[in-house]
Amino acid sequence: MLTNPLIVLLLGRKQRVSKTKKQRVLFPQPNAITNYSRNMGGIDKFDCNTTKYRIKIRDKERYFSIFNSTTDIALVEAHTVYCIVNENIPLLNFRRYMASFFLHEDIT
Repeated sequence: MLTNPLIVLLLGRKQRVSKTKKQRVLFPQPNAITNYSRNMGGIDKFDCNTTKYRIKIRDKERYFSIFNSTTDIALVEAHTVYCIVNENIPLLNFRRYMASFFLHEDIT
């Protein structure tokens, strides 16, 4: 919500249901919040895809869990780029393909 190109003082109108009046009411809302809410969809998809097939290895060392999280994030981002450039495939199939690629197995 804190960004340079948006002017914070500009107000838009947002429609909500009032509990007391039991009807829709317009109220002022800063454009920065409206812009933030409009562009939240990509973050939600990223979080969902990151937690969907997370590498589940528990370890006492914190560095190993950071490495696993970084690997998960990199795989989700690589899947997103792959789907934009090539055909759209499920995330699980992409993870299997990448695992077999890194293990140098024959991909069929």
